Amino acid sequence: MATERKDIILHEEEPKIRIMSMPEGWEALAEVVAHRAEEINRRSGDAWDKNVDPWELAENQVEKPLMCGLVDREGGVRRVTLNSLSVGTKEIDISAEPHRLILLGWNKASSEKDRGEPAVRVLTLADEVEPSSLKVKRAGHILDIELDKAAPHSRVTAAAKTAA
Repeated sequence: MATERKDIILHEEEPKIRIMSMPEGWEALAEVVAHRAEEINRRSGDAWDKNVDPWELAENQVEKPLMCGLVDREGGVRRVTLNSLSVGTKEIDISAEPHRLILLGWNKASSEKDRGEPAVRVLTLADEVEPSSLKVKRAGHILDIELDKAAPHSRVTAAAKTAA
């Protein structure tokens, strides 16, 4: 008697992807961290250790490292390739900061009133990037994320200021 093998699939459908601006991404992440910090304060009550910052503790609990297959540097472009199943959600909001890539994964649709807590994944980038250059291409569950390297900061010397 042969048994049929059934593989476990997290989400058969490809997740919906939305690119968020840097302020939107930071605000969404800050809201999740603030909610967790409030929970920490509420649960600890008077027994709270005053040497421990609840915000920092909440950040450490909420922000999980992003496991990605490839971080590649091609000239002025930084490319991150990952499988969206590593986030394991139906919708993914992606935002970039100068040194971080943030993915907020949601199991409920953005049209639903209470989306619950997102799965937060963060990738710290060694090079500074231009957040507004964020581009995402998808091939099935594979996400190819591109960011342009930030232009070098120019220092204006006192001599240049007086000459101008």
